[in-house]
Amino acid sequence: MKIKKIFILINIVTILLLAACGKNAQTSWQKQYDLGMQYLEEGDYEQATVAFTAAIEIDPKQVDSYINLANIYVEQEDYENAVSVLQKGLEDCDETEKLNEKLAEVNQLIAEKEFEASKEETIRLENEKLQELETSYGMIDAEDASSVDQGISNYVFCDTDADGLNELLIVSRDENAAIYAEMYAFSDGELVQCFKEELTEMSYCDALTVRLFYSELLASPCMIAEQQSVWAYTGANEVKSRVYKISTDGLTCQENEG
Repeated sequence: MKIKKIFILINIVTILLLAACGKNAQTSWQKQYDLGMQYLEEGDYEQATVAFTAAIEIDPKQVDSYINLANIYVEQEDYENAVSVLQKGLEDCDETEKLNEKLAEVNQLIAEKEFEASKEETIRLENEKLQELETSYGMIDAEDASSVDQGISNYVFCDTDADGLNELLIVSRDENAAIYAEMYAFSDGELVQCFKEELTEMSYCDALTVRLFYSELLASPCMIAEQQSVWAYTGANEVKSRVYKISTDGLTCQENEG
């Protein structure tokens, strides 16, 4: 009986000690967490990182420590560490809903950043390749179009095959005043010619403008080429336009308007 009472007493003491330890741990976690929030409000990300990391070490099951530490990394665009922290939280915490929501948010930010970087690289590449063509062909300025016979008169980037990547369409004039439409696609950072066609319907002119539009009727991107000729003897203006359906295989003339 006496031994039984001793065991009961030991159990009571153990429970009290564990409760005291748990209370101390909670107090220590709260202290570090509050310190992290204070530093976060002050914009001191370095000290806030230290405090939230310490809070996680004290009590790895507190979701908010992971969330706020991840927020710091997101503010610094350090998405790799933000993902790492949240994944650790998913392993250690019982309640994971908030962590999963935050992780989805960070992954969305990563996807957007990668998309923007890809778009900037595409624009850089497009401009670089266009400059190469300009150097090769020359460029016809609208003001001296009547005196310069050879070069690129118009160009446009367009996604003609709806694959998410632009093709480059240029309209040029050679030394014999023949007008050509050429399309190039980007492949592994290089321009690959899709087609080159002479616009036999278009003759030498003083001004040639090209614009793109999407035809609902043809369910296709189209190009309208408009030429303006000024007759030297009469001074009369003559404007002609042609509409072409565009594909990576070539152009198809659709209309003939005078």
